Amino acid sequence: MSDAYPETSEAADPLIGSTLCDGWVIAARVNRHAKQSGGAFSYGYVATKGEEQAYVKAFDFEGVFKAEDPMKELEKAVKTFNFERDLLGVCEKSNMKRIVRAIGNGVIDNANVPFGKLYYLLFELADADARLHVVANDQGDIAWCMRCLHQIAAALRQLHSKGIFHQDLKPSNVLVFQGKKASKLGDLGRAHCSGMEAPHDGALVPGAWRYAAPELLYRSGLTDKAAQRSASELYLFGSMIYFFVMHVPFTPDLMNALRPEHRVALFGGGNLGVLFRDVLPFLADAQSELLRSFKAKLLQTVSGNDELASQVTDFLRYSTMPDPMLRGHPSARRMVNGNPYELERFVSGFNVVATMLERRQTPANARGT
Repeated sequence: MSDAYPETSEAADPLIGSTLCDGWVIAARVNRHAKQSGGAFSYGYVATKGEEQAYVKAFDFEGVFKAEDPMKELEKAVKTFNFERDLLGVCEKSNMKRIVRAIGNGVIDNANVPFGKLYYLLFELADADARLHVVANDQGDIAWCMRCLHQIAAALRQLHSKGIFHQDLKPSNVLVFQGKKASKLGDLGRAHCSGMEAPHDGALVPGAWRYAAPELLYRSGLTDKAAQRSASELYLFGSMIYFFVMHVPFTPDLMNALRPEHRVALFGGGNLGVLFRDVLPFLADAQSELLRSFKAKLLQTVSGNDELASQVTDFLRYSTMPDPMLRGHPSARRMVNGNPYELERFVSGFNVVATMLERRQTPANARGT
């Protein structure tokens, strides 16, 4: 078993030893490292079947008992399970190779869980998530970071091609396989899919608030919901660019760069009535400050290659523009009737950057040239 998925120290976990459908047996609880996050509504386990291993996402319905109407809350929880299960089926049928593959799901009787029913999803087992790889090695592997960003952008493009938006993109949901050779997106539990209703569709911020785009924090999102989903998704990708170099999310640093009276209450703001249009100039200044710090650190990592550092910094600028009306790659924004938030330029751009850095790391004779 990978060190990224240690066995639980709680030997008495009641689900260990439970038999799932198709012969899978829950073998160990997944303990998250101190620097990992995510999974607030589920528990993770490793399951085995002979020599095979898989990741089990076991849905946690314990909170249902705390609701005023437990049965109504249970209905919502079951709908959440059904939505993610069905959405994973769409991804599988569409052969989305950059999305973590679901290999099974089910509901089994188990007296050790609320209501006596264990709802679970079964996935291919990753080595770890991106946060563990990046934060555990402060020096980082910049070529791998850029390749991972390329693969994340490709994964989002695959989802968007089917009308699916992840909406909860963060380091803990980027899973690493094959000894860091491949990265895939996991956890579609907060996603949006055209034609499929989800319990969280009406949420202002479906994912984690600390990663949210600023217009949502100030409750001033675009009136066009489809455009806002695209704008938010691009911003979340920009936050990943920032994380891979700075090792922290973009939004908290953006808020911390503001005066307290310009921040939202969630980030220690002192003015509950602050308006997005009034604070936009200050957000733009804060973004510029973060871009300078980002480029300075990136320059150290890429041995002073200003052209490369400038290119990646521009990708960060385009994707994290505080004003969603200005967000997006300039080439996409110039297209008549196009999507200003499309990811094609980011996919190709990070592929070029990653390839350049990989070649620099690999001796010419090892490349066969």
